Order: sequence, then C-alpha cells, then structure tokens
Amino acid sequence: MNQRTYLGTTYLDVAKGAVEVFMKLRARDPASRGDRYMLVTFDDPPYGVKAGWKENHGTFMCELKNLQASGLTTLGHALRTAFDLLNLNRLISGIDNYGQGRNPFFLEPSVIITITDGNKLTHSSGVPDELHLPLNSPLAGSELTKEPFRWDQRLFALVLRLPGAATPDTEQLGSVPTDESAITQMCEVTGGRSYCVRTQRMLNQCLESLVQKVQSGVVINFEKAGPDPPLVGDDSSAEASRPAPSFSTQPWHSCHKLIYVRPNLKTGVPVGHWPIPESFWPDQNSPSLVSRAAWRHLGNVSSARRWSTQTFSHHSHIVHVVLFAFLSLFLNCRFYLYASAPAISVAEGLHFFRGCLSVRLRERGISVAP
Repeated sequence: MNQRTYLGTTYLDVAKGAVEVFMKLRARDPASRGDRYMLVTFDDPPYGVKAGWKENHGTFMCELKNLQASGLTTLGHALRTAFDLLNLNRLISGIDNYGQGRNPFFLEPSVIITITDGNKLTHSSGVPDELHLPLNSPLAGSELTKEPFRWDQRLFALVLRLPGAATPDTEQLGSVPTDESAITQMCEVTGGRSYCVRTQRMLNQCLESLVQKVQSGVVINFEKAGPDPPLVGDDSSAEASRPAPSFSTQPWHSCHKLIYVRPNLKTGVPVGHWPIPESFWPDQNSPSLVSRAAWRHLGNVSSARRWSTQTFSHHSHIVHVVLFAFLSLFLNCRFYLYASAPAISVAEGLHFFRGCLSVRLRERGISVAP
C-alpha cells in the first residue's frame, strides 16, 4: 500500500480518500442517520480493530488519518475479525433466531468494504495462493453457523490497480470489471463483488455504485428443483391463446440473489410475521442444535413460473394462505413449520397447511370435505 501512483500519492492515501468520499456520498441519504462505521486493519488481534462498537465518528476519522502501511497481508484473519466484530451482539439480541426459523425482518444489514492493492497474500508461515478464513472463533454461539458471515452481511472489495506512470486515457464509460485476485470469490459468496480500479475516475464510479448497494436485505440461494417448466401454450388450447409474456424467457436455473426487505416508512424498521422454516426437524434428544448455513436454500419448482402467467391460479393460492392465517388466529392455534429437506416447494407447503387446518377443524367438530 506504500506504492506510489501516477497521481503522486500512495495507495494508502488513495484508500483514505476513498473512505472519506464514500461517507460524504452516503450522508446524502436520510437513511444514513443510523449508520455506524468501524475500521479494521491487518494488524494482529486485538490491535487490528481501530474503531469498533464503542468508538464514535471522531475516533474513526482520527484512526483513519493515522493509519500506516506495515506488516503482513493477512487478509483472511482481518476478514474474520471484521465478521466477528459484526456478530458480537447477535447471539444476545437473538436476531438469528436459531432453531425457530429465519426471520428476514430481523436483520442488521452490514457492508464490508475492503480496500487492497491486490498483491500476493502474506502470512507468517509463507505466501498462500488462496484466501482462507480461520475456522475457530472466540464468540459464543459461532458454531451454530457454518460460515463466519450471515445472510445480511455482504463483502465488497476495491482492488487498486493504479499504475505508477501516466498512460493515455483510453478508458470507456461502462461498468467496472471484477478483479482476478483471491478476494473476488469471497465477495461473490456473500452477495457482493470486487472492483478492479485502474484510474481515479473508476474509483469515483465504484464509490457511487457502493453507496447505492447499501440496502436492507438478505441473500438467499434459490435452487432449481424439478424439470424445466413447459413453454407457454403447452398445457391447453386456452393457454395457447394467451399472449406471450413480455419478459425474456431465461432458462430455469439456480441463483444466489439479494432479496430486499423494505423497512416501515414511519419507524424505519422492517415488519414481518412469517419466518422461513429451518432445514431440519427438531430433535428433543439432541444435545445441541444443528449448525445452519449462512443463507437459506429455497427450492424453485417449475410450476411456480407457470403460475406467474396465470392470474387466477396465482391469486387462488394466495387466498388459501391468507385463509389459513386467519383461521389459525381465529381458532387460537399455533403451528411450527419445519422443512424436512433443504428445499420445499410451494405446493408441498400448501398441502401441509391444509392438512394441519383440517386436523384442527375436526378436533373442534367442524366437518371438512376431503
């Protein structure tokens, strides 16, 4: 980070300026009033945390200005320290709700921005080729999640590739490409991405892009389940007469996407009632809970795509779910839904709802048609 660029500044100076510009751009958003900034370096723990939960904005800026580039490039340990710092209070607050389903509306959205030169990683034991995060953590309850991060935490990387000598300006406007360093794969896993920064203009473009990506949401794995959906018009002649949808017919596939969770306009806090089920059945004889993955895996069945073009069928399933929720409250019932497999289809969930509702109604002497 002590390398000098064609601007006459070092990479460390560029990184400090990027942090200040990001904070100024973020301050334009009214939602930034509740933001908290933390500063973590590659120093050995516990000296790597320069500004944590207890430090204010003034301390953060002072530590940022006093940063010096020295030591080894222990990126894996630094990232693990950053994740542990974010997860410090999650077990106490119960935000992860272990064993009782995942609540997308209980979240602490966090964005980790790593600014690095993209050179080889260095460690006291040698020069590793891949990025590895330590598996052990001193935090209580860290064994309940397989990964060190959570589904509302995303990692972004600004990889500085500014040359030392001025080059002809052949830059074209467009999206900034991803970098080929070891941190890129880690960014994609968390739902973020890396940026290969070669000029000051590209750096400013990346900072504006990062500000827009500070959103409230969770990352979920949508896994393809079953065969590809039939083409529109294959089911019946009535469907064949319908016009084709205007959206592009992308093949049915698995994806890893961020789902936005909109906060309440008055309170600024997301509100919800239906958790996403756990991927296991509870076992009272088990001494501990089963460790979960950082993201929830949901199955995409092909029929779901066909429902999107059938208005009546789509709304009829919504009516069934709303009716079940109303009757469960009216009859003072409480149901716990656990998925017996990592992926459960909509049809299977509705079948489970109907079965539970039928049992409850028969217990109260209400006849139910098969």
